[in-house]
Amino acid sequence: MDADRIARPVAAALCLLLTAQAPAPTRAPIDPDWTDCRQEEADERVIRGCTAVLARGARETRVDRAVAFALRGAAYFDLGDRVNGIGDHTAAIALDPGNTELWLARAWMLVIENRIDEAISDYDAALRLEPDNPDIRMRRSEVHRRAGRSAAARADLDAALRLVPESVDALVARGELNRAEGRLEEAAADLDAALALQPENAAAQQARQALSRQRGQ
Repeated sequence: MDADRIARPVAAALCLLLTAQAPAPTRAPIDPDWTDCRQEEADERVIRGCTAVLARGARETRVDRAVAFALRGAAYFDLGDRVNGIGDHTAAIALDPGNTELWLARAWMLVIENRIDEAISDYDAALRLEPDNPDIRMRRSEVHRRAGRSAAARADLDAALRLVPESVDALVARGELNRAEGRLEEAAADLDAALALQPENAAAQQARQALSRQRGQ
């Protein structure tokens, strides 16, 4: 897995998700530390601002401190400091354990570090919070697949498709899993269903072409 390719999207996505939860600029004058902590242009500036916010301790709410830890952790991780990145997310989760996005962000970081069992535990925690979220099922399925746990990967994809039967991404993922396991008829059924829903879907097209080559067609 290309960690550098994945790390920046993880940090960027987390910033987008958590910035909406960060305190609105209602203070007068506008709080410069929170402004730095929330901005998305310079990781060093994020770290400086969030560190200043966290130094206030209980003067900030638990949820606000969780946001600051998470944003700082994303910036650390983006800069290649994996230890502090994951550590800050652990601190954020301790403050706000009901925030699904914190569990998902740390799970991805753990995947990048190849700490698969710990990542799966974080996805499990996220699913306990949102048991009907098909996206979490698909993310966990991908981690199971990468770890060679095809039965667990299939179970998550089946669950995702029960929740959203017309999920093209889940159909393609299960089709690819079926193809890798030599279950070619099942793979064809999934990929054909995906293409019926989205004929121009590039992933479905490529997977179907690969299946045709595998079948000697």
